[in-house]
Amino acid sequence: MDSIVKKVAAAYVAPKILKRLKWQYLVFGVAAYYGLKLLSKKGVLPKQTGAALDFVDKGIDMAKKQIGIQTPVSSKDPLQMHADLH
Repeated sequence: MDSIVKKVAAAYVAPKILKRLKWQYLVFGVAAYYGLKLLSKKGVLPKQTGAALDFVDKGIDMAKKQIGIQTPVSSKDPLQMHADLH
């Protein structure tokens, strides 16, 4: 019963949230995240940046878990995956 209520509530609330979401901010945020990750990997940024990015990664994983998106078993770095394609 509880899961049905959650699904109905999500079906009602999700479109309203998505309607108000400014997609450009999401794109800017993703670009900034991967830019910081790339700069950190190249050693341009201080070492503390890695800890902050790990904290963000944990938050992303927690959010994915909450909405039911499963992460792949191989948690390969997206930047490394991109490099493997080229």
